[in-house]
Amino acid sequence: MISKIRPVVIIGAGGHGKEVLEALTLSPSYRILGFIDEDKSIIGKKLLGIPVLGNLNWMQENIDSNTGCICAIGTNQIRKDIVSRLQGRFTFVNAIHPTAFVSPSAKLGRGITAGIRAVINTEASIGNHVIINTLASISHDVKVHDFCNLNPGSTVAGKVHLGEGAYIGANSTVIQNLSIGDWSVIGAGAVVIRDVEHGKKVAGVPAIPI
Repeated sequence: MISKIRPVVIIGAGGHGKEVLEALTLSPSYRILGFIDEDKSIIGKKLLGIPVLGNLNWMQENIDSNTGCICAIGTNQIRKDIVSRLQGRFTFVNAIHPTAFVSPSAKLGRGITAGIRAVINTEASIGNHVIINTLASISHDVKVHDFCNLNPGSTVAGKVHLGEGAYIGANSTVIQNLSIGDWSVIGAGAVVIRDVEHGKKVAGVPAIPI
């Protein structure tokens, strides 16, 4: 049986967009139509050989609703705002790099990026539009809510709860059984050993509010 190849557009022609492009290119299931971006100066140009087609308004007017898409914007709130504009009109796809490990018992939402050698372990639950970057590691039974961003090299230990929009800095560590609040920020290199309240920023070893 021949599998159907789905056309896809990538929203965001920046650095993260390039990573998403390479992950999707390595999948036999997708054909990349181009990028969508609000920067007028790059529309009509190419990024890694793929054209920047137009902005979000152009996408809504010209791209068939059966086309897949993924929002490759690293800033969590902007990613949420864009998704809210397109929700219900387009189907969001996942960009899972072939070197990433995803446990068969893990549950994945839509619009997820998992980068090079990312790990999603046993019975982890990943919400929609989550970024799990290069070498980021999610251990067993972790709950990751929508629009989180785990930066390169970050480690989340078992049974952690990451609230919506949580930002986990590069090479940071969150020890087991903690709750990280909605829209909180963990600084790069931090070691988090206590719960973090909603909207708080913490940094350092051990991490303290800043």
